[in-house]
Amino acid sequence: MPAMLTLILTLLASIAFAPSALADPLHPDEPTLARRGVLGVQLGYADGDARGVAIAGLIPGGAAERAGVLAGDRITAINDHPTPTHQALSDALRHGAEGQALQLTLWRQGETITRPVTLARRALELPGTTTTYGEVMTHHGYAVRSILTRPDDADGPLPAVFFIQGISCGSMDATTIADRGLLKCIQDVARAGYAVFMVDKPGVGDSAGPPCDEYGFDEEMQAFRAALTTLKSHPDIDPSRVFLVGISMGGIQAPLLAAEQDVAGVVVFGTGFVPWTEYMIANVRRQAALTGANAAQLNLVADAYAKFWSLLLYARLHPSEILDRHPDLAQYGFQPTDSVSAGRSVRFFTELHDSQWANAWSLVETHVLAIHGSYDFVCDRRDHEWIVEVINTLNPGKAEFFSADRMCHGMTVWESERQAIRSGMGTGEPSDAATEAMLAFFERAGGK
Repeated sequence: MPAMLTLILTLLASIAFAPSALADPLHPDEPTLARRGVLGVQLGYADGDARGVAIAGLIPGGAAERAGVLAGDRITAINDHPTPTHQALSDALRHGAEGQALQLTLWRQGETITRPVTLARRALELPGTTTTYGEVMTHHGYAVRSILTRPDDADGPLPAVFFIQGISCGSMDATTIADRGLLKCIQDVARAGYAVFMVDKPGVGDSAGPPCDEYGFDEEMQAFRAALTTLKSHPDIDPSRVFLVGISMGGIQAPLLAAEQDVAGVVVFGTGFVPWTEYMIANVRRQAALTGANAAQLNLVADAYAKFWSLLLYARLHPSEILDRHPDLAQYGFQPTDSVSAGRSVRFFTELHDSQWANAWSLVETHVLAIHGSYDFVCDRRDHEWIVEVINTLNPGKAEFFSADRMCHGMTVWESERQAIRSGMGTGEPSDAATEAMLAFFERAGGK
């Protein structure tokens, strides 16, 4: 055989049998993550007390509802393992598989009761779409669960929307997304022709890694960085048309990602811009007013939050040290533990503070849409306007602001802001306003 022909055949064989450049990067040959079962409950916003974790709502037809669990119950134990906090509950369910039988101990209206429950299948099933579960390997050597939802009629490389979730340690699977508003938004974006991409945080859902209540902001950011890089390398995704949608805390993380990697645009919803201490003071003042506190009470609670968060983030005192020096802060709900707020650690908030996320907006050169719900009791309209102001000062015309009338932090609509905070996020009627604004923005920014 002539030498040149031999060389050509050798090259062709090496191409044919080498790992394909078009291989799906979300599905390695040897996956490391297993699928887990799900209880089907929406947990209360804050960690529980000695009587367990409160159930704010139930997934219709889910495992808990079928077992006779009611909204308002508190889960105090699973298989005799106490569950005083969200993290304890997550740990108790961490290795539960679909179809596994568990025994729930509940506190209901002053009585302890038990209910047998069989964990259900965890899956995002939205009409007109197909969802596949994969994994993303992080720089720390473990994988996090990826969730990719595409329209059923998808053809060719698609524009993609990477939804980055809020601060909590909840999974982004359908049965644990807190509110119907976000679910409908995801469905409508996918049905409009976009691939919707999400990842669970380390230690959440199927994801490997340390417990969510222990690691810091930086480790979480590393997972999102790896996820964005992997998404852009997917053969079914057009890397020039990848958008970020940062929800709440995700809106703080999105500009950090956009400052590092090229994206077609960034949408932030219900997020912050001012330093964290200032945000917490304004937030508690707003929420206390909506729940009926008078002006004097507002000053007292604002002063308490100013003291605690300043000592935590600037003096770098642990909550136990802060409570030793200022025991009066305990009456405002502060605890001498490493769990500071929303089940997240001291390390998370100090690294968040050090990240200088607001400054990242000055490095973002792509299109930006800042959305604020007029009944959002978790964040302030002015923060969103400031984000737009920063972008447009440096890149005129690149950013825009949109106010969604009567919409709360959970993408649902209400008759009043007070009704929203009293009823709880996720229980109202889904709003289409934010989704419509997003889709129009994507199109203007070259998404379709």
